[in-house]
Amino acid sequence: MDKLKKNKEIAILLLIIFYLYSNFVLVGCNLFNEKRMSDTLKVGLISENFNDLSFGQMSKKGIEEAKEKYRVEPEYKEIKGNNDGIDKIFKDFAEHNNITIATGEELKTNIQKIARERRDKNFVILDEEVNEPNVKSILFKHEQGAFLMGIIAGNETKTNKVGFIGGMDNKIGNEFYAGFTAGVKSVNEKALEGLMSRRMVRFNESFLDEKKAYEKAIDLYDSGCDIIFQSAGNAGIGVFKAAKEKGKKVIGVDTDQKVTAKEYKDVIISSMIKRTDKAMVDLCKEAREGSFKSGIRNKEELGLVEDMLDYAPTTKESVSKKTMEDLEKYKKMVIEEVIEVPSRLFEVVGFKTIT
Repeated sequence: MDKLKKNKEIAILLLIIFYLYSNFVLVGCNLFNEKRMSDTLKVGLISENFNDLSFGQMSKKGIEEAKEKYRVEPEYKEIKGNNDGIDKIFKDFAEHNNITIATGEELKTNIQKIARERRDKNFVILDEEVNEPNVKSILFKHEQGAFLMGIIAGNETKTNKVGFIGGMDNKIGNEFYAGFTAGVKSVNEKALEGLMSRRMVRFNESFLDEKKAYEKAIDLYDSGCDIIFQSAGNAGIGVFKAAKEKGKKVIGVDTDQKVTAKEYKDVIISSMIKRTDKAMVDLCKEAREGSFKSGIRNKEELGLVEDMLDYAPTTKESVSKKTMEDLEKYKKMVIEEVIEVPSRLFEVVGFKTIT
């Protein structure tokens, strides 16, 4: 009888532990209280580059927009690929900021480590997923935005050869690659072979090395490509240089690069807009209003439906009326879930095009 009672007590204890674990680790937490939010919201942002005409710059832009509206006191730090002392930077930021934000997968290990050390603080990572109760993961459905860029390239190519230059050959890089390829397939199967075989595909393996991206772009243009979609961050400037030198066309990423990279506006026909600025403003709003939630169950996956991805407003200046009509048609089909855009290349093989 005593043994049965003891087993029952152990079972109850295990249930309590599981309940606490699921509520803390899986559901997440909100460490902001009303008293704290009556003060300035201190937000730290760590990125490789804040002048990349791309991801980092847009993230900083969003925090700057939130400054007055949500009484944000920002702190910024560039790491530029230098891994020395990054853990110390995160420790310092966690010490005097309410939220510490990291952009990109290269900082995943660092933010995971500091989040475990400082359970009393909130953290955010963009473009990665971290399973810690005090980390909010914000992901983007890159394949959806890249799909629209494929519609543009497939329609606008004169040689039926289009290329892709990604940043890293990893999950995110392949989301861009697969989405772009599916878009091309939807409007121009003649331009598909070079993408599916990877003959017209390159990964720069760096978001900072412009020279390397330039050389890869020259190689693709010399192979017959007349349009390249680049998602290589700051290194994408090298692709713009190659396009200008060769008299070819290019599609940018993250910002409307026809506007932000004016030197190359004549060769940029569109850009995949990724509204990390809006994501940052929304994040500060949540923190200010007390609705911020972290943890793996509260991760965000943002795409066309959330108006976080789109084609650049200046696209209409450089493409045909038919291309603009197709963009709106296919965008609507993705939003209404008539089309599910592939996020991996093997899925493109079975992807059924809809006209």
